[in-house]
Amino acid sequence: MPTVLILGASIAGLPIAHALLKNNATQPKKTKVILVNPSPDFFWMIAAPRILTKPAAFRPEQYLIPIAPGFAAYPAGEFEFVEGAATAVDFAAKKVDVALSAPTTTSASPTAGTRTLGYDYLVLATGSTTPSSIATHTETAGGVALYPFKPPPPPSTTPNPTPASLGELISKAQSSIRNAKRIVIGGAGPIGLETAGELADLPHRPSVTLISAAERVLPGSAEGASRAAETQLAAKGVYVVTGRRVQSYSPKEGVVRLDNGETVETEVYIPTTGVLPNNSYLPQEVLDEKGWVVVGEELRVKGVEGVWAAGDITSHPARLAQRAGEQAGIVANNLVVEINGAGRRKRFAPGRAMMVVPIGAAGGTGELWFGWVPFAWLVRLVKGEGFFSLPRLKALSFLDCRVQIIRGGYGGLPP
Repeated sequence: MPTVLILGASIAGLPIAHALLKNNATQPKKTKVILVNPSPDFFWMIAAPRILTKPAAFRPEQYLIPIAPGFAAYPAGEFEFVEGAATAVDFAAKKVDVALSAPTTTSASPTAGTRTLGYDYLVLATGSTTPSSIATHTETAGGVALYPFKPPPPPSTTPNPTPASLGELISKAQSSIRNAKRIVIGGAGPIGLETAGELADLPHRPSVTLISAAERVLPGSAEGASRAAETQLAAKGVYVVTGRRVQSYSPKEGVVRLDNGETVETEVYIPTTGVLPNNSYLPQEVLDEKGWVVVGEELRVKGVEGVWAAGDITSHPARLAQRAGEQAGIVANNLVVEINGAGRRKRFAPGRAMMVVPIGAAGGTGELWFGWVPFAWLVRLVKGEGFFSLPRLKALSFLDCRVQIIRGGYGGLPP
């Protein structure tokens, strides 16, 4: 029975695991799937701007969903979930060293340590994190809240110490925002705009300033989307500064410094710019100059045998849930073809990504087919009302089908 080892259990890794296990039900040649993830929970990070700013919008069990129960229906011998983080890969020996996560309760039976996992096929789906999810020395010393739009990277030590849980980080971020009267957001991409819109809706009406390094917000989208966003932000009372970069933030002084020397006073600073690859376990030979995994059209990792990659960790620049879902389907298909020795391989064509960007619960903008900018009411209907919370979908059922991921808003939250 060949073993497929999948590193990462988010929007790319989870559907690949489900697809392979479902293939087992129809094929005489079975595959064992080992899924490795630092956390026992799947984080519905698509809704992070609302989760962090509006604690009452969702219950924790709606956005932190246990992974293992979603695989309970499969034969035990065909699936294993390992809670831990990869620390090294030996492509020649086809082995991965994993630092097991420390038990979170005294009653937990596994002992934290290391484990070496062998594989026949390897999938890299460890994704990315955001600078706002990682504490700097200054922030650690000052006890400043982090804003985990994505889970923080696993600790680099072996075995893993017990870090603050993602739930704890989210709770602290919510507390810091709850009573803040002045908030500055660094970055005017989709996350920055969504966060600004959510903050502007808060009952205590904080002063919100959005800093954009580009001359317009949403610089990667059509100009019509930028104009619509700026109009809606202005109507909500959000002050937008364009053509300026945040140079530094002093929590002690409560001041954000811009690249032209100006300062902005604030109680809370939320950076939303940039993504960082979760690649500390990978050798440089498979990475590009920025640290992303280099893949071919079939999403095979270049230069090594039997290795694929999907989602944010790849060198494809459009790091969106939509793209991760597409890539997951392609990798799953190509692995099934490889394992069964029959079938047609698929290729990933990057193209221009579509997106919808809510600005508060009732508005929004984006870019759809042929550069069409959707009406605000359509954004509200599609995403703004609940960030793809679909009560008819339960637990992780949305993750075992690529069609649901793409057509159902990449999934949904449990009721």
